[in-house]
Amino acid sequence: MATTQLLLLLPFILNPLSNVAVSGVGINYGTLGNNLPPPKRVAQLLQSTLIDKVKIYDTNPEILQAFSNTGIDLIVAVENSRVANISSDVSSADEWFATRVLPFIPATSITAIAVGNEYLTSNSDHQVLDPAALVQAMQNLHSVLIARALDRKIKITTPHSMAILASSFPPSASTFATDLVPTMTSIVAFLADIASPFMINAYPYFAYRDMQPGYG
Repeated sequence: MATTQLLLLLPFILNPLSNVAVSGVGINYGTLGNNLPPPKRVAQLLQSTLIDKVKIYDTNPEILQAFSNTGIDLIVAVENSRVANISSDVSSADEWFATRVLPFIPATSITAIAVGNEYLTSNSDHQVLDPAALVQAMQNLHSVLIARALDRKIKITTPHSMAILASSFPPSASTFATDLVPTMTSIVAFLADIASPFMINAYPYFAYRDMQPGYG
């Protein structure tokens, strides 16, 4: 049976670096599915709700165009497969930004670039992706934003999975996985330096489901 799936789980965006209250309601806008409404219709639908922030998983030009002049803030993403190229040098990062993001601003309100998605715990063709490339790609893109005087408007971050944690309960005692400590230390320091949010994809339903008696 054909189904329509559009709005996916909202990631928790944690910013322990400031005491500023976060306002607004956001969603992830995924495009894996069938019978999905066109991006323009999605933008119109969201404008009729309280949702004013949207995160997408790439820089789909049709989506970016659809959200122009809507008053909805977008987080766009660098796909995992493109991280290595952007990490190679600042000029590669600038080329990506100039072709994938710049043509759509300021009409489309792009407020952040997510570099990769759960990059540190993802496998590409059964090979672990290079953690150093993620950190360098983030730094290169931030340099591009500084050069273009956009670093105050657009933030750089990267969404993590809960698998980066060796322990997560209680939250106050959470620790990073031992093998990721050096990389996470670099990422957290970088985010603190540029006042960008730390982002993690948390799926509380799955944790709740797995705790139910007789599940599985």
